[in-house]
Amino acid sequence: MTKRKLLTVKLGGIHCASCVTSIERVAKDLGALKVDIDLGERKGRITFADDDILADALINAIEGVGYKATRQSLVTLDQDI
Repeated sequence: MTKRKLLTVKLGGIHCASCVTSIERVAKDLGALKVDIDLGERKGRITFADDDILADALINAIEGVGYKATRQSLVTLDQDI
Protein backbone atom coordinates (compact mmCIF):
# COMPACT_ATOMS: atom_id res chain seq x y z
CA MET A 1 0.00 0.00 0.00
CA THR A 2 1.08 3.53 -0.72
CA LYS A 3 1.44 5.79 2.30
CA ARG A 4 0.43 9.41 2.34
CA LYS A 5 2.88 12.00 3.61
CA LEU A 6 2.26 15.48 4.95
CA LEU A 7 4.90 18.10 4.23
CA THR A 8 4.74 21.35 6.20
CA VAL A 9 6.78 24.26 4.84
CA LYS A 10 7.46 27.83 5.92
CA LEU A 11 6.90 30.09 2.92
CA GLY A 12 8.67 33.32 2.07
CA GLY A 13 7.72 35.92 -0.50
CA ILE A 14 3.97 35.27 -0.49
CA HIS A 15 1.68 38.22 0.06
CA CYS A 16 -1.58 37.69 -1.82
CA ALA A 17 -4.12 35.20 -3.12
CA SER A 18 -2.32 35.03 -6.46
CA CYS A 19 0.82 33.82 -4.68
CA VAL A 20 -1.21 31.11 -2.93
CA THR A 21 -2.75 30.03 -6.23
CA SER A 22 0.69 29.76 -7.86
CA ILE A 23 1.96 27.50 -5.10
CA GLU A 24 -1.20 25.37 -5.13
CA ARG A 25 -0.95 24.97 -8.88
CA VAL A 26 2.69 23.90 -8.95
CA ALA A 27 2.17 21.39 -6.12
CA LYS A 28 -0.90 19.90 -7.78
CA ASP A 29 0.90 19.73 -11.13
CA LEU A 30 3.42 17.45 -9.42
CA GLY A 31 0.60 15.26 -8.13
CA ALA A 32 -0.10 16.61 -4.63
CA LEU A 33 -3.35 15.21 -3.24
CA LYS A 34 -4.17 18.23 -1.08
CA VAL A 35 -2.62 21.67 -0.66
CA ASP A 36 -3.48 24.07 2.17
CA ILE A 37 -1.70 27.42 2.22
CA ASP A 38 -2.14 29.77 5.19
CA LEU A 39 -1.30 33.22 3.88
CA GLY A 40 -1.40 34.82 7.33
CA GLU A 41 1.05 32.37 8.87
CA ARG A 42 3.05 31.94 5.65
CA LYS A 43 2.83 28.14 5.94
CA GLY A 44 1.89 25.39 3.55
CA ARG A 45 0.66 21.86 4.26
CA ILE A 46 0.93 19.52 1.29
CA THR A 47 -0.36 15.96 1.31
CA PHE A 48 1.06 13.61 -1.28
CA ALA A 49 1.52 9.92 -2.08
CA ASP A 50 4.94 8.77 -0.98
CA ASP A 51 5.53 6.77 -4.15
CA ASP A 52 4.59 9.58 -6.51
CA ILE A 53 6.47 12.66 -5.27
CA LEU A 54 9.49 13.47 -3.17
CA ALA A 55 9.27 16.27 -0.61
CA ASP A 56 12.39 17.88 -2.08
CA ALA A 57 10.73 17.99 -5.50
CA LEU A 58 7.81 19.94 -4.01
CA ILE A 59 10.14 22.38 -2.29
CA ASN A 60 12.18 22.85 -5.47
CA ALA A 61 9.01 23.44 -7.50
CA ILE A 62 7.78 26.10 -5.07
CA GLU A 63 11.16 27.81 -5.19
CA GLY A 64 11.12 27.48 -8.98
CA VAL A 65 8.08 29.76 -9.20
CA GLY A 66 9.77 32.40 -7.06
CA TYR A 67 8.97 31.67 -3.42
CA LYS A 68 11.12 30.53 -0.53
CA ALA A 69 10.13 27.17 0.97
CA THR A 70 11.75 25.76 4.11
CA ARG A 71 10.81 22.29 5.32
CA GLN A 72 9.37 22.34 8.84
CA SER A 73 8.18 18.75 9.05
CA LEU A 74 7.50 15.65 7.02
CA VAL A 75 5.30 12.97 8.54
CA THR A 76 3.80 9.73 7.31
CA LEU A 77 0.05 9.65 7.78
CA ASP A 78 -1.65 6.56 9.19
CA GLN A 79 -3.99 5.92 6.31
CA ASP A 80 -2.99 4.13 3.12
CA ILE A 81 -4.21 5.35 -0.21
